[in-house]
Formats: sequence, C-alpha cells, structure tokens
Amino acid sequence: MNKKKKVMIVIIVLVAIILIGGGSYAWFNYYQESNLSNRLIAGDMRLKMQEGQDTITLTNVFPETKEEARARNNNTLTFTLSGANTSNKPIIYRILLNRGSEKNGKTRFLDNELKFDLVEINGSTENYLVDNASYSELSNTIIYVGKVLGNTDNISHTYRLRVWIDENVVISETEIGRHVYTPNEYKNLYATVKLTVKGDMNEEEISTPISCFSLGYRGELALNNELSQEEFSSKCISSLNNYTIGGISLSSMLQEGESIESFCNGTGTINGMNQETIFMMISSVGITNEMIDSGLVVGTISDVGIINYDSTCGVDVSIPSRVNGKVITTIGVGAFQSKGLTSVRIPNTVTSIDENAFSDNLITSLDIPESVRFIMYQGFKNNPLESLTLHNGINTISDESFANSNLTEVTIPASVGALPCNAFYKESGNPVQLTYENPEFTCS
Repeated sequence: MNKKKKVMIVIIVLVAIILIGGGSYAWFNYYQESNLSNRLIAGDMRLKMQEGQDTITLTNVFPETKEEARARNNNTLTFTLSGANTSNKPIIYRILLNRGSEKNGKTRFLDNELKFDLVEINGSTENYLVDNASYSELSNTIIYVGKVLGNTDNISHTYRLRVWIDENVVISETEIGRHVYTPNEYKNLYATVKLTVKGDMNEEEISTPISCFSLGYRGELALNNELSQEEFSSKCISSLNNYTIGGISLSSMLQEGESIESFCNGTGTINGMNQETIFMMISSVGITNEMIDSGLVVGTISDVGIINYDSTCGVDVSIPSRVNGKVITTIGVGAFQSKGLTSVRIPNTVTSIDENAFSDNLITSLDIPESVRFIMYQGFKNNPLESLTLHNGINTISDESFANSNLTEVTIPASVGALPCNAFYKESGNPVQLTYENPEFTCS
C-alpha cells in the first residue's frame, strides 16, 4: 500500500465560526459539522470533540495590544478534544483557520489585521502554541498540528483561541495608509474566521507548526521612496528591531554609538554599514511580512523562503511546503544553523538551500528532495551525517556543503554540473567515496 494513502476512511471535522464586527459589538457562533453525533469511530479508535461554548459577545472591538486583548475573556473560544485511541496507529489532528461567509453590504478586515493566540490549557498551566500571530491569508491555514499516540486512553486536550484587531490598525479622519480607516469605514468592517479541527489516521509526515517559522520574501523589491522621513523612520524601526540575518539579530550587530533609531533616521549605521548596504543584505536574505505590510518595502515578490526557526519548537523538524498560503522555495541563510536539530524533512517545493542553512546541527540522515537545484556554501556543514540521498535534478553543490560528516559514500546524480572536491571535506577520518552516475563527470 502506498505509504501516503490515507488509511482512515472517516475524517473528523469540527468547525467554529468567529464573527468580529467593527462597531461596538461582535459575536462568535460555534457549530459542528457531523452526522455521527460528534463521535467518529474507525475500528476501535474514537475521538470525541466537545464545544466549549456556543456564543460569545464582544464589546468595543477596536484595535488593541495583545496585553489588552489577553486581559479580556469575551474574545475567546474554548474547545476540547477527548476520547481514546485504542488502535496502534497515531491520530493526527490539525487546527486550521479559514475566512467565514461574506456579509452583504459590509467590508471584510484584511486577514493580516487580525491577531491570534492559541493556548493549550492543562489545569492551571497555559502553554502558548500560537502567540500574537497574524496570517497574510486565511485559507486552510494550519496553525497547529497535534498527535495522539496509539494505544492511548483518556485523551483530553483543551484549547483556547483568542482573536482581536491588530493595534496597528488606525481609525483616523486625517491619516492615510493601508491599515487606516475613517470612523465611518471602520463601522462597516467585519471579519469572519472559521476554525476547523480535522483528524485522521495516516502515515504521512506531519509538518512542524507554522508558527515556528519566520518567512522572508525576495523579488523586485525596494524601499518605498514615497514615504516621508518620519513615516520611513517609524516603519523602519518597527521592522528592524526583531530582524535577524543568518540567525544574528541586527540589534546585536550594533557597534558603540550606533542604534536602530539613528540608522532608520538616516544619521547612523549598523556595524558601519549604511541603509543601502543593510537593505541590500536584507533583500538577499528575505524581506519580512512586516516590511511589506507596513509599506516600508514595495515591489513584486518572486521567491518565498524560511529565514529563521524557533528552536523551542523541537529538534525533529518537518518543514511545511506552504506557510500562510505561500509556497516555500528557499531555505534562507543560517535559517536553521545551530538549532540542535536531530532530523529534518525538506518539502518537495524547495529549490535552493542557502549558505549555512542547516550547518552545526546533529542531523544523521538526510534525503534532499528532487526539487532542490542548489545547495550553497556550507549548507549542511558540521552534521554527523551517516546517510545522504541526492536525487536527479540537483545542479550545484557548493564548497563545504557537507563538510565534516560521518558519511562513507555518496552517489552523485547525473544532473550535477558543479561540485567542488571540498564539498565533502573531512577534517579527520576516511574521505567520502563518491560514485558518479555520469561517468564523464568528476569533482573539480
């Protein structure tokens, strides 16, 4: 049987509709789609989903900070997954967000003007699975993936979803901008968010939650020269304070006497580099959602990649093929460097793995998908690799890409056209034996 084939016929579906109005009130309506009394049985596996509440009334739904939003309890939806899994296969469940139904005569908030928390509740302990997140597109957007092991009794997972309007949304008669509305416009705004929980038994790899990854965009992008100096400075400071290049934050690169504020004002530098040089570096690594959404950067996006990974999410990583509806084509410079990874699955959408993307980890086995064309300088250096599979389609393997591994032999596909002999260099131990599918090709 094909390993990718679903082995469970029945799909578990739990749906909630969240409606936020831009006036003085809003409401949540929560319902479930099921013809099986909300209880699904496949063999001896059962998973029961219970609603936490039917309707929530929100008052004064205006832009607010996460601290303000978390101080209230009338902007949440609580739900529990419970039951037992007496089969020997795991149950995989995903929590997804979608836009809800349209409202005639009303204007929808932009998806990225909504903020979300997802908390798992265990007694008095709350664990943030999604923390103050926004999504560029709510379209089957997976915000969390959970797993219930086989032969597990007394399953009970309680979650709370919180939704609010981003504090950066502005209500003003005089200001202009992408997230600025007049009072009359704001009163006409609404948002519907459909929460779906789907569960099944399958043998597919399960992607790491998307909240663990930071995205970067590349393409025909440039600084917005139509902004006033005051507007540019404000957006620049907000965008750069948390930005990292190769896992190193810009703030940590500041030398004595330098600051993000003076850099953004045009009177200072970062590590001796001016705005043009820094933004050239950022463009090569990846422009962030915040830079684009704020209007700091304008242009056309051609490439989407992962530029950072939150190491608290775990050491066994399965990279999703899409994040927030965007196809992942690049693993950025240093995105996973020194994260303590023991395994990684790369999706068959990635075409380029940049410098030091996975260097200095603990990965022992690796399968590079056939979509990958380029592995750049030191991409996987300093990993105790014992097994490496390269597929036909890869074109370039750069200097020291797999240096200092525990590999003994590797087959080089016929598609490879560039391979320096130090790609598999070892500081100690026996050299890697290379077998070439193209007998006329060798490293150089």
